[in-house]
Amino acid sequence: MPSTLDKIGILLVVIGVSAWVPYIALRLTGASPSIFPYLPIHLLSIIPGALIRQRRRVKKLASWMNR
Repeated sequence: MPSTLDKIGILLVVIGVSAWVPYIALRLTGASPSIFPYLPIHLLSIIPGALIRQRRRVKKLASWMNR
């Protein structure tokens, strides 16, 4: 069963991916929107979400590197 932290990581990834929905909708209507309003939201959600989800691997890698 996922922990609360795992659920937060998953939520952040979902938010990061969902940030592109309005951009894609605008592109489908023929508009040419800039990516700059969407990219920071995407990156600010995806990167921490991925790190939270992979925290055990990151800790293991960090301990291995400190040998």
